[in-house]
Amino acid sequence: MLLVLAFASVVLGVVVLAWPTQTVQVVAVLFGLYLLVSGVIQLVLGAGALFAGGVRAVLIVSGLLSVVLGILCLGGGSRSVTVLAVWIGICWLVRGIAELVGALANAGLPGRGWMVFFGLVDIVAGIVLMAAPVTSTKVLAVLAGIVLIVLGLIGAAAAIGVGRGRSDATWQAGSASRSSRLP
Repeated sequence: MLLVLAFASVVLGVVVLAWPTQTVQVVAVLFGLYLLVSGVIQLVLGAGALFAGGVRAVLIVSGLLSVVLGILCLGGGSRSVTVLAVWIGICWLVRGIAELVGALANAGLPGRGWMVFFGLVDIVAGIVLMAAPVTSTKVLAVLAGIVLIVLGLIGAAAAIGVGRGRSDATWQAGSASRSSRLP
């Protein structure tokens, strides 16, 4: 099973490397479907009696935004890729700012330097994605393809290593420990 999963990872990585533009477009359309469905759910929750006041308003605004972005993504082509990249860029930018502010506000925070570093990386990555969305997503697709291939090869090596081990060793160890507990 490990070998099959490793093989699937390598194949998917090769597909992503062979067709990065098409891969990004498929992901953008899937993302659009997700946004559309989640937006409708948020609108239903916001219109219902379960939430009131500010929560209801946030659900309705977020739902409307998700529906609009979902429809834009479902339009296909470079527009859906642009929406996906800009959305991810905004998320990275906001997360980077939050990490940076959190790290700078807490002087005694363990790993504070790393939080500042990753906050800055997220901010820069977010800005780059928003400034050049189509090119950035192609680069991310290529990197994802390389990572999938590397992980697949590592998984295949692990699967071969597991396959060379004695299959009865686990059973014997398990049965020995069980039998030692018997009266």
